[in-house]
Parts: sequence; structure tokens; C-alpha cells
Amino acid sequence: MNSTKISKFGLQSTLIIVVLMFIGRFLFPFGEEPDWSVRAPQILFGEHPIWSPYYLFSEWFNYLEINTSRCQIDAGPFSLWATISDSCSDGLLQIIIRWITTLFILSPMFLIIIFRRQFIKFANTFNLKLSDKEWNLRIDSLAISMILPGMIYYLGVLSQEQLHLFVALFIFLFWGFWLPVLGLFVILLPIDFGNSIVVFSFILLMIIFKRIHLLKRTWFFLGLLSLIYFAWIFEYQYVYNILAQLDFLPVKFLEKFEQIVHAYNNSELLTKYPVILRPVVTFMTFVFMTPQGIKVPLIYIPFGLFTLILSLKAFKSKDTNIETFWFVPISIVLFFVFLLPTYVNAKYYIFMMPFFVYVALRYYSRLSVLILFSFSSFFVFLSLLMYRL
Repeated sequence: MNSTKISKFGLQSTLIIVVLMFIGRFLFPFGEEPDWSVRAPQILFGEHPIWSPYYLFSEWFNYLEINTSRCQIDAGPFSLWATISDSCSDGLLQIIIRWITTLFILSPMFLIIIFRRQFIKFANTFNLKLSDKEWNLRIDSLAISMILPGMIYYLGVLSQEQLHLFVALFIFLFWGFWLPVLGLFVILLPIDFGNSIVVFSFILLMIIFKRIHLLKRTWFFLGLLSLIYFAWIFEYQYVYNILAQLDFLPVKFLEKFEQIVHAYNNSELLTKYPVILRPVVTFMTFVFMTPQGIKVPLIYIPFGLFTLILSLKAFKSKDTNIETFWFVPISIVLFFVFLLPTYVNAKYYIFMMPFFVYVALRYYSRLSVLILFSFSSFFVFLSLLMYRL
């Protein structure tokens, strides 16, 4: 680490994120966000606790519009092109309000990324001790992951899921320090219970499978394959019937799962995507794809190759941390995607992105990964601009 008070790489990364967030607000189609008709009104008209950033900006939200009837989009899950009407844009005031709100929410992360030297000293004071190299690797992974076009998109949604994602990203930063991780999970629960189920499963399975890997690597991979196979074979209704017999589970959890089952039974999502294609859709929404299918197919090629190459490198490493950080999150995503049809969207799993980037930075320079992610975001924006012509 250099002797200056700020990290030059951290400052550069933050400026890129801020600029991408601003451009995105102009080019992301108005209202083209997951569950917009439900989530956006909750932000504008719902009650927020005094500690919530949405409480602080509640007066500003009176100037926001959420009626999407003027927005016309022609796209689909497997279309190669899209058409976005000229009317499908936020007004300038709406753009500024949402951009400032997002930057305010992300400001603690920006401070850590830029003033990392001070953060590391602060963390060490509270006995959260890692080597400077490890802290810098984690902070770089966090900063670079926020430049992915999908992350730019999900961090800017008008939804409680925006705040949930922001808090969940800190789980990576403090991974291995279980008191902070537990505290973060407690914060996440009231923000969005449904998303928190995925976070809880992630924390639990990461701990379990790391211990299994330390015992025997073969058991580690057999366990992950068994987890995926279970989700592939058994239906969500069968799982719910089993869970309903477990008296020790929280009532709220069972009620939420019952709501999920009811929603699935009355949803087209059961047949919308064949089971085998669900991971493909999840991968596309990880990189960038909107609910109506606006996408940039060309960027899936380099990210697909990058994922395949890193999978091979991670497998060859035989390193416990690398294999745990790479293969367990992928297996968890596949587990939920195969088991629960409406959990196909990457919004539930995008908080895992820093774990993937962490593995990438073990093999590639941070500048190389930064350039890949930055180029991808600008290419997405160029494509969105072309879709409006």
C-alpha cells in the first residue's frame, strides 16, 4: 500500500462507478426493473424507519413518477435486439433524485474503497485483523464488482432490494468475522425477508462446505453435486411439505415459503423457462438483462469464456478458499434456480459477485478485470442508446 492517505485505484474505481450510475439513469428504460409495480410504490408511499435512507429522501420522492404506461418496449428473453420508445426515459429531476439517493446509500462503501488505509486501521482496532494484502484484495474485489453492468443496474433500482443489496455486499468484506456477519444478517431481515432467505442459505452453506473441504476435497464436490441434484429432482411443493413438519422453524419463514408456493402455482414462470435454461437466464441477468428481456448478447460471450476459464483454474488450484469462494456460490445459485422458478433473476444472488471477483484477482491483475467490467458497462450503455434509435 502506498503512503498516501487515499487509494488512487480506489478513487479511480469510485469515479467510474459514480459516472456509470449517472449514465445508467439516463439510459436504463423507465420502470424496467424487477417487480416495479409492487416495489416502487412501497418506496414512494410506504412507511420507512427513521434510520432508512428512504426516510431521509421521502420528501424528494414526492417528485418521482412511477406510471410506466408511456413506456413501450419490444424485447424478449431470447431476442437478439430490442426497441425502446423515446418516451421510455426518466425526467431530468427524477434522474438526479434517484442518482443522488443511490450515491448517498453507497457513500459508506465509497469511503472504505477510497480511504482503505484508515478503514484497515479502524478494523484492526476492533480486532478484525487481516493482513494489509488480504484487506486490499477484498476491497478491490468489492470495488470492481460494483462496475459490472448488472451490479450498476441492481444498485440503482427503486426498491428496498437496493438497500438490501448494499448491506449484503458487506458480508463479503467481513467474511470470516462472524459477529459482524451475524449483525449484517439481522439488519437484512427486516429490509427484505425473501432475499434474506438466500443470504442465510449462502452463509450457512459456505461455512458447512468449507469445513467439508478441509476434511476431504472429494466430499466437498460430491456434496455440491448432491445439493444441485436434489433441487433438480424434487419440486418446491415437496420441499414445503417437509419443512411444514419441522416445528422448530420460524413461523414467518414457513409463511413466506407458503406465499412462494402459492405464487408459483398461479404463475406462468413454472413453464416460462425450461428447467435446463433457468441457469442461462440467471447468468444473463447477472451480466445484464431486464425483466422484459432487454439485453446485450455480445457481452455474454467474453463473460461466459471468463467464467469457464476461472472455473478450470479454481478447480486446478485445490485451494480451500478459492474453491469455496467459487464453487459454493455457483452451486447455491443452481440450487435455488432449479428448486424455485421465480428465483431465476440474479437480483437474489448478485451480492455474491465480490466472491467471484476475489477469485479472478488471484489470477488476473485488478486493472485487467476493471477494464473488462468497465468496457462491458459502456458497451451495454451504447447498446441501450442504439435500441432507442
